[in-house]
Amino acid sequence: MANFIGQYLDWCAEFNADGEYLVYGDRRCTWRELNLRVARLASGLLDLGIQPGDKVVLMFHNCPEFFEANYAIQRIGAIPVPMNYRFTAREIAYQTNHCEAVAYILEDIWLEQVLAAKPELNTVKHFILRGKASKGMQSYEKIMSKYAAN
Repeated sequence: MANFIGQYLDWCAEFNADGEYLVYGDRRCTWRELNLRVARLASGLLDLGIQPGDKVVLMFHNCPEFFEANYAIQRIGAIPVPMNYRFTAREIAYQTNHCEAVAYILEDIWLEQVLAAKPELNTVKHFILRGKASKGMQSYEKIMSKYAAN
């Protein structure tokens, strides 16, 4: 079965590489840049053992990394589960466990609530954090720098 999301992104990067998919404050992001970062993150997710059909929670505000993570998850055939960043720790635990997420990708601004919920997140094997470091969580940017865009 073809992966339409990954294929669509490849086409955008090929035919409109320097076109902007997002303007975020003073940051301008091109399709080429998005495709490269998505490929790197997708490689990192695969290396962690995330499989097609696995659920991966996303907890970002509207920022470029939300798009990167969303595309990377879908590129490998996993299922993104956007998490409402206004949730309490109890709500985070409920939704994460209910969908049986195996990974959690978040922005450090939401770290306090996720750490409060973490002891109850029974199915999550991997936490990936964008921003400041936290024990037991992998760095989003280190994954981006470690993996090649395959």
